[in-house]
Amino acid sequence: GGGWGGGRNGRPSLVCVGKEWYRFPSHFILGHDDLRLAYLKSGFTGQLPQPFVEDAPLPRATSLRREGFNDLNKEETSRYVEADMCSYIVDLELDGDDGIRYSSSGFSKKWEEIESLPFLDASQSPTYTRAFYVPVLSERMNTWAKYKLFAARNDGEK
Repeated sequence: GGGWGGGRNGRPSLVCVGKEWYRFPSHFILGHDDLRLAYLKSGFTGQLPQPFVEDAPLPRATSLRREGFNDLNKEETSRYVEADMCSYIVDLELDGDDGIRYSSSGFSKKWEEIESLPFLDASQSPTYTRAFYVPVLSERMNTWAKYKLFAARNDGEK
């Protein structure tokens, strides 16, 4: 990938999300000027967020009328990029999830897992141990998924 500073050909590096789009509402949370959020096609078929116009003055930047919006939450395919345009992919791997797994052998030639952190699977964990940490009991009762960060390999296969 392009690294945390600078993307390809002087453009920002793309941090891509698919089904995790709702945890990343804006590129502002990425914390670096050389990173931009992009969306991969996933099971979601509604309208995805669009970046703010960067050179528009505030507060006007938040109220500009732009192409590609609708009031019916219909999918706008111009928001998607292909995975080979991404420098990084963020994904949550849940047990029983039949979506794309970037850690699978089919993707390992193009993507390297650079971070994997535990992530509470709320749908498989009791409410009381999710809401309140109880030593020993929380570890035993809660179910953890894997929240992963993948980087594009730099070997020209991307």
